[in-house]
Amino acid sequence: MQVGIPDAARQLSVSEHTIRRWLRSGQLSGNQMATPQGYTWVVELPDEIAKKDEDASHNGNGHSNGDGKAIEVLEELVVTLKVQVKAQSDELDVKNRQIGELHVLIQQAQAALPAPKGFRRWWQFWHK
Repeated sequence: MQVGIPDAARQLSVSEHTIRRWLRSGQLSGNQMATPQGYTWVVELPDEIAKKDEDASHNGNGHSNGDGKAIEVLEELVVTLKVQVKAQSDELDVKNRQIGELHVLIQQAQAALPAPKGFRRWWQFWHK
């Protein structure tokens, strides 16, 4: 079966760079085909690899088996993130309440301080 480099990389579960390296070293066979945009590589994959990939990736309704698993994982992630957002929102409410209480305490402490006696410049503290 002839496929492009991206498809070959996906089917063999390796990077496109690895496919190109395997083509250069002769581990995979392929050739360049002329297209209107330039030359592109076509990789020759053994039929058993292509058949195995098709059987593993599709079920009867045309959707890949990995799609259902990925959706389940994403749904679990969404639930987890919603719980984290709720917890952080609750924590933020507590912190805002604490800040408000601290502002009240600071105002009370400032009111309890005695008024400054007189204004003296900083260098006057050494000359009494």
